[in-house]
Amino acid sequence: MLNGVMQPIELGPNQPRQFYKGGEAIAELRGVGEGDAYRPEDWVASATPRFGMEEDGLSRLPDGRYLRDALEADPDVDVILGIGFSSPSVPFERAEFVRGDQTYSILSRIVKATQVDTILHTFLVVDSTLVPARALHEIDVIGTMNLLAAAGAPGSPVRHIVFKSSTLVYGATEKDPNTFSEDTPRSFPPSTQVERALVEAEGRRFLVLLEPMLSPGETNARIYGDDFIVVVSP
Repeated sequence: MLNGVMQPIELGPNQPRQFYKGGEAIAELRGVGEGDAYRPEDWVASATPRFGMEEDGLSRLPDGRYLRDALEADPDVDVILGIGFSSPSVPFERAEFVRGDQTYSILSRIVKATQVDTILHTFLVVDSTLVPARALHEIDVIGTMNLLAAAGAPGSPVRHIVFKSSTLVYGATEKDPNTFSEDTPRSFPPSTQVERALVEAEGRRFLVLLEPMLSPGETNARIYGDDFIVVVSP
């Protein structure tokens, strides 16, 4: 924060080594040479390590601290609360954990009780082989609807939502370009169930009414997608 104004922090690349390729495309897009073929993903602002790893995948701040540790130690953050249907795989220092179901059915009560102002929505299925079709829809679509309902309820303190997404929302056919910009339209309508669920979850059909943050009498209704940070992951 500088002179009372929040400033962005530039994070360096965070590309864990994988067993599959794709790193050349990231290097080409960024114009940084050939790159490591086996670093096909950039885990942007990641506070979660790779499965089964303690640190691999975590983002570091310019001063060398892990972003996860800095967030948990930030004195300006009053409470950190995690919700999930399985126990955390890593120990927490300050954060508390609440067990819930896959559709965030209890989130509205938690928001009212804790008065949180920021929600990180990271529980979305982007691999259709991981869960049955019915569960995929319940997690990605119904879960997101419940989350948005809790965030936009009358009197809600929520002001920010960080929303995990997937490159599948841009399209995944042989006729699509190698790289996309935010303005690149889909070449075909969503054809697979996971694509349809993610596109719907991304808010193409949701209107979110946040508690007015303007002067009395004014509304702060925006189409979902214009008022949120979208974190894209492969």
